[in-house]
Amino acid sequence: MYQKYIRTISKNKTLYIPTLFLKISIYLISFKAYTQNTSEKLENLTQEAEKQYYNLEFRKAISNYQKIIELTNSKENLGEIYHELAICYRKIAKPKKALEYYKKELTFLEKQTNKEIRIERYKEIGKFCKDQEWFIKSFHHTHKAIKLLEKNSLTQNPTTIISEGKNVSQIEKIIELSNLCGDLGSVTNLMIENKKDEIAIDSLKNYSNISTAYLDRYIKYQNLLLKKNFFKKNFKNDIKTILWGMQRLNGSTAFRMNHFKKSIQHHQESLKLNGDLIESINSHMVIYKSYFALNKDRRAIKELNKALELQEKNLPWGHFLIKDSYKQLLEYYHRKGNKNKANKYLKKITQIYHREGQPKHPELIKYQKQLEKQNK
Repeated sequence: MYQKYIRTISKNKTLYIPTLFLKISIYLISFKAYTQNTSEKLENLTQEAEKQYYNLEFRKAISNYQKIIELTNSKENLGEIYHELAICYRKIAKPKKALEYYKKELTFLEKQTNKEIRIERYKEIGKFCKDQEWFIKSFHHTHKAIKLLEKNSLTQNPTTIISEGKNVSQIEKIIELSNLCGDLGSVTNLMIENKKDEIAIDSLKNYSNISTAYLDRYIKYQNLLLKKNFFKKNFKNDIKTILWGMQRLNGSTAFRMNHFKKSIQHHQESLKLNGDLIESINSHMVIYKSYFALNKDRRAIKELNKALELQEKNLPWGHFLIKDSYKQLLEYYHRKGNKNKANKYLKKITQIYHREGQPKHPELIKYQKQLEKQNK
C-alpha cells in the first residue's frame, strides 16, 4: 500500500515521518490545550457563580451554572450544581423550575451510595413542597425520607434503642425520625383541611391512615425519650408542648376523616398535657361533637358542659363561645322534649341578644317560636 511521507531535516540527517502519526500528535497536543482551557473556564465559572450566589445575584448565578453543565464532562459534581440551581430558582420565586432541578438532583443522587444526602434532600423537598401547598408531593418526599432513615440509619427497633439508652448517635436518629413522623402528620392534616390538590376521598383516607400511624409513632417515641430523661430539663416543657400539639393534630385529622373514637382518644390525651384555656375548650368541643356523631348523647352533653364551665369562669359574659354553647344545649333539650332546660337556655340567649342590641334577631325569633310550639 502506498504511504505518503513528509521529509524533515535535522542536523544533516534526513527523517521520514508518516503523515498519520504527525496528525495524531497534533490532535493530542490540541486536545490537551483544549482540556486545559476548558478546565480553566470551568474553574472560573464556578468561582463566579459562587460569588454571584452569595451576593444574591441569583439570575446571573443560574446563567453560569447552566454554562458549567454544558461544559463539564465529569458527572461527579452535577448533583451539587442541580441543587444550587434549585435553590437559585427558589430565591427568584420560580418554584416549578426549582422542583425540576430538585428532581434532576434526586435522579443523580439515587445512583450514589451516600444515603445521608438523599435523606436530607427528601426532607428539604418535602418542606419546600409543603410551603408551596403541594401537599401530596410533600407527603411522598417526607415519607421517602422516613423509609430511608429507618432502613439505613437504625441498627435496631427504635423502642429497643431508647430503652437501652446507650447509643447516643442512634437516639439522635430516632429524634430525627420522630420529627419527620410529625411533619408527615402535619402535611396530611393540611391536605385534608385545604384540599388544594384534587384528590379522591378514598386516597385521602389512605393518606390519613398512614399519617395518623406515624403521628402515633412520634408521640410514642417522644414519650419514651422523656421517660428516659434524654432531654434537658429546660427542654422538657417544650417537648410536652409539642406532644400536646401532636395529640391535637392527630385528633383533628381523625375527626375530619370521621374516625371519632380516635379523635376522642387524642383530644383526651391533649387535655392532660396542656392547660391553655382556649385550647382546652376547643378539645372539649371536639370530644362533644365526636360523641354526638357516635350517638352517645349523654357523654356528648357532659363534655359540652365541661367546655361551658370553663367558658363561664374565664370568658366575659355574652362571649360568642358561651352563646354558641347555650345554643347547642337549647337545641339538644328541645329535641329531647325537656321544656324546663330548653327554656333556661333560651332565657340566657335572649339576655345576650338584648345586651347586643338585637332583640329581634332572626335566630332568636326562630328559637322563641320553636319553644312556643313546644310549650302549647
